[in-house]
Amino acid sequence: RVVVATPAAFLALARDVYSAASDDDDDALEVRARIKGILVETLDVSDEEEKAWTGASGFANASALWARAATMDFRGVPMMLLDRATTLKARERAAENAKQFASSSSDDKVRSVRLWSARINERMDGLGKRPKTRPPTSMTCLALGTCLPIGGYSVIATVPPLRDALDAKSVIVVVARLDSDGMFRDAAYATNARVSGLTTMMAMANALGSALSTTTASDESLAHPVVFMALSGEDFGALGVDRVTREWNKASAESDIPGLAGRKIRAVIELGALGFASERYEDADADDGAPTSATVYAHGGEAAEDFLSVMRDVASADNYLVSVENGVDDAPSDRSERVIPVTLKTDDYVYAYVSENPTLTALDALAGSPLDFGFERSVNYMNMRDVVDILSKSVLDMALNETAATSTSASIDRDATNEAFVPLMRCLLDDAVGLSRCALGKDYVFGDDDNADVADATTVMNITTRYPDVLLGIDAEVQAHESKNAFTRFVWNYLAAVTASATSSATSTQCENDGTCASANVVCVGKTGSS
Repeated sequence: RVVVATPAAFLALARDVYSAASDDDDDALEVRARIKGILVETLDVSDEEEKAWTGASGFANASALWARAATMDFRGVPMMLLDRATTLKARERAAENAKQFASSSSDDKVRSVRLWSARINERMDGLGKRPKTRPPTSMTCLALGTCLPIGGYSVIATVPPLRDALDAKSVIVVVARLDSDGMFRDAAYATNARVSGLTTMMAMANALGSALSTTTASDESLAHPVVFMALSGEDFGALGVDRVTREWNKASAESDIPGLAGRKIRAVIELGALGFASERYEDADADDGAPTSATVYAHGGEAAEDFLSVMRDVASADNYLVSVENGVDDAPSDRSERVIPVTLKTDDYVYAYVSENPTLTALDALAGSPLDFGFERSVNYMNMRDVVDILSKSVLDMALNETAATSTSASIDRDATNEAFVPLMRCLLDDAVGLSRCALGKDYVFGDDDNADVADATTVMNITTRYPDVLLGIDAEVQAHESKNAFTRFVWNYLAAVTASATSSATSTQCENDGTCASANVVCVGKTGSS
């Protein structure tokens, strides 16, 4: 049989039938043996009420933390995401099959001769490089080195831009998710889960970049440069972070991230759901609405103690709406912790997973699920911007090797951080504006084209930015932007712009109409006029 399922229904089926826990379940194995293919429907989120995963006991919203797909075995089961037109056809055919099957004789049921069947074309284009002798397959693009990554493209930026003078220094890594929660990463941007952490990380990069660009301290005086990573592919067995750490552990000349290869890691700060959907205003637009307090947790037990202490010092030094507490000892999302070799960790290595209060019920029933589209604008932006400020100051203190009480050589301006957070929020967290309509989206990706008002966030319109020659040591083909969607390109452009300003010897500038602007110590960002 070929199963036609909504995303949430399929994930519920996968949990019961394909998870490792079902390997000894005879009923699950029988159902698994009958499924020869899976067609996943396109649907409107308002039609879907079932949450895909339930929260784990003691740590709610765990759906945003575990890479459950990594424990499931789908080998031999082709899966296809249907577009809306094909979804309607599949539903019609499935209904006809069910009706026909119910009215058929037992012999017909055995033969299934009167039922619709599905034929799935599993050929792969491999970036359009099609062999002439036979149809391309996954093995074809592997042999040619042209396969697209399973989890999409990740984005990495550093503050300050790394140069030879900083080669020997260990780094602090801030990690967030670039793709959405769930088996199918393009199903949703997950405002309350994935993108809330990503937005926080991007705002932190802006805050640290601004702080270091205004300080009199030189880059060489920074104890630990900061690396910001937006990773894709985590739901497929931590492929995103695993790929990064494998490249990190290679010799610089052999690595796809030569600027980071071989460096020691002082700390990994991983950002989870930070949208505070359950703690926003009942009426977000009410002028007299009282701000609501919230709690942010640092998980990781002993490994997180040092960073937790710094966060608490920072939070207590100002009038924040957010307090900081210790989370669970074993962080449920310690993907980075598991795959980083011991040889890359410093003796005082720190790991912390930071997330919002997971115990309250969100006003948005789909919050944190694979179908979380950010309906009802269910994020508390006031709490979010406080978390951005607390985390930025805490990371800066660690980067300068100073405590919150004694940091003097560089500082983060809370008002400036809040002001910079608002336009970013409009792009990524406000469904009334969105990436194609917001000011930053037009600056970095869509431009002022009339079509931008109706463009989907994944629509590739005019090509933006010349990636080649920006990152030294990486092949131009790898940096080419044509195969990256608008969302990924927006994250790249934003991080390139805000981190380039972190040192006086590097600047960011808007691209010229022909896409040219690259010169020594210049990062080219923003929309171009080329197509």
